[in-house]
Amino acid sequence: PNICWLLLCFLFRHCLASKINVKIVEGVDFKVNDGSFSETDMTDTEADPDPLYGPESLYFMNGYCFAKTSGRFDYSICPFQNVTQRRSIGQRGHTLIGVWGNWLTTLNTTNHPNGDYFQTRHYNGMRFVDGKSCGDGRQRYSTVMNIKCDYEKDDFEVVEVEEDVSNPCNFKILLGIPLPCSLFQSSA
Repeated sequence: PNICWLLLCFLFRHCLASKINVKIVEGVDFKVNDGSFSETDMTDTEADPDPLYGPESLYFMNGYCFAKTSGRFDYSICPFQNVTQRRSIGQRGHTLIGVWGNWLTTLNTTNHPNGDYFQTRHYNGMRFVDGKSCGDGRQRYSTVMNIKCDYEKDDFEVVEVEEDVSNPCNFKILLGIPLPCSLFQSSA
């Protein structure tokens, strides 16, 4: 028995240290009106999230996910990782609607009376790219998550999720964060 536990621990550690391709599997859709169901749709993606960068004070969000039900869909938003969508009822599996790509930033310049200037980069949101193939297959899902710092509630909250009206392959998310906006800034 002890050898089995040692072997199991070794395999577990080895699997965690290895690079694993992500496979998103969407299950059977039992909600089709005519009583039939759609075939299982499998999508392979080899897109890895981009490395962590930006304000180190926000790295703690890596590994956490936030959930939101909007309309007939459930969303899982995992900063620095990915965003997925699934139907609230009748569908197993998730649709990948974006993998962590980059920060959305603005650069603010402050001029001082002595002629010097100081630049501050503000991290406004996150872009998730290279999701599942969308529509006619020429596009892939992507998501922009805007961040509202100094959020008035005491906890993180996905305030809204919406499909971009001009392009249904794009999603917009607003994440309220009860942290001071100064944590979202760095010297440029």
